[in-house]
Amino acid sequence: MDNSTKTTTCLSSYTDQQCRVLSLTRIIISVLSIIGSLFLISVICLFRKYRRLNYRILLFIGICSFFNSFTILLAGGKREQQGNAWCTIRGMSLQFNVWGILLWQLALTINMFLNTVFMRMNRSYQLIERFYHVACWGIAIIATIIPLIFDKYGPAITWCWISDHEWRIWAFYVEFIVSVFVIFALYAKVVYTVLTLRPKWRERHTESVQYEVYKRRIRPMMFYPLAILIVSIVPIIYRINTFLHPYQSPSFTLAVLHVISVPLWGMLFAVVYGLDPETRADLSLTRIMTTLQERLYGDSVQEVNIGDQSAGTSTTKSALNVPATSPNRDSNLSAISIEASTVYPSRSIQRE
Repeated sequence: MDNSTKTTTCLSSYTDQQCRVLSLTRIIISVLSIIGSLFLISVICLFRKYRRLNYRILLFIGICSFFNSFTILLAGGKREQQGNAWCTIRGMSLQFNVWGILLWQLALTINMFLNTVFMRMNRSYQLIERFYHVACWGIAIIATIIPLIFDKYGPAITWCWISDHEWRIWAFYVEFIVSVFVIFALYAKVVYTVLTLRPKWRERHTESVQYEVYKRRIRPMMFYPLAILIVSIVPIIYRINTFLHPYQSPSFTLAVLHVISVPLWGMLFAVVYGLDPETRADLSLTRIMTTLQERLYGDSVQEVNIGDQSAGTSTTKSALNVPATSPNRDSNLSAISIEASTVYPSRSIQRE
């Protein structure tokens, strides 16, 4: 049997006890990653951070991470079968969502690069976001369909994915390595720019706009590219090893690290998200309960407050000769909004 037709399951590579360890590890990490992905999605939606482009991208990463981990959790274990329809569906789901995570992370890094180096995202962000959607979802769909056309989905030792060793390399890992290299290069430029210019941003009042760009758009996203670089190392080594030695069982230790790394995206992104000071401030119980109340009963609470205060307000205004209208707090705050109008105060207010 040549390399192109060899089908590998867990039992064909490891002992029964080792497969149980791999299965248990897969379940634990997948559950933790699902919880992390749900946390990421929930907080972004609850506090409506998706209004900013970077957080919308992070939301898409969280969604793909959730389905990636959920697919791995559903792995059939030691005796997956080639040609099984359920195995094919799970392999397609894994292929699509891993590509989605990778491509949206690349988009996030490109967005950081544009914000840091050029700082010209106010007018063009809508066009760029459309390009991100077409590129990320389009490439992920194409990368998922091609192995299906050639019937290459099946057991891949630890779960269902692309069963053919060579196809794994050419249908994913070559592009994966190139993408990681691009992410690393852009991230290195972002870090260099920030470290070089941040002292000037703080010292010079004339460059306060650039510092606002860094503080609001770049700083919360700084560690996500680094996270994906860390998570990518073991899967690349593991799959290259299976490609170079298709008839040898991969190192069991390496297999355990691989099983930990692939579903880890959601949990790791949630940890990085929690490191942001703004996020930690939002996660106080009082802040969460207040925001939930606003989301669930905001209109009703506002109407009750207006009704309760109407009589007293009219009396007070009449006695004190206060004008009937008062300044709108929201309109005052819009001048210091964290949206695009803060970075470009002389232009009309635009929301990401």
